[in-house]
Amino acid sequence: PTLRLELRPEIGISGGTETYELSARNIGYAIGSKLTYPVDVPLAGGRATASYGAFAVALSFHTGLGQPSGKMVDSDYAGTTEFSHTESRVTAKLWSAELAGRMRVAELAETAGALPLSLVLGFRHAANVWDVHGASGWQGPPAPRVTVSIPDAVHALHYTSTYEIAFFGARLDGHLGDSIRLSSEARLLSAWSQHEDDHLIRAKRGTASVHAL
Repeated sequence: PTLRLELRPEIGISGGTETYELSARNIGYAIGSKLTYPVDVPLAGGRATASYGAFAVALSFHTGLGQPSGKMVDSDYAGTTEFSHTESRVTAKLWSAELAGRMRVAELAETAGALPLSLVLGFRHAANVWDVHGASGWQGPPAPRVTVSIPDAVHALHYTSTYEIAFFGARLDGHLGDSIRLSSEARLLSAWSQHEDDHLIRAKRGTASVHAL
């Protein structure tokens, strides 16, 4: 075996949403507020990989380009009834860094290197920051529904989240000729996260710490 170093640029897209939810119980029924943030942004970054025989170590970094196309949605509930719904423009900064090692454990094709199966172990750090501007929507019942509007120039909310994610899994690499390679991974995750919800317009701040398998 020989030591091989590989550097490559990468582009992609992030999709989905992140939700921050508060809830409490009042007079026998639940009241709550759910804030949903978009993460649909293009990504750009790069990956550096060092491999030797059956072992490889990869370091990658990716950051968001541009701003999310979706809105931040703020919904308030009493029981199962939504009594307030607003949407706001957001600006966001998203980035992540990952360090992963892998070890080839089997060859699933007759040709060596054509379809190797590897075990993967690694750690990812990710950070997201959103700034929320203005709001438009409605409130009610129990009172008659009324329109809500806050000017877009108002900086209403600042929300941050950070994730520390350890993972273990398996990787399959398929080599289709000299120029095409398809790779897929299945991972088991254990994540620790910190969240800060700063309602600037209300002078209220909330924090949360979460651990999830």
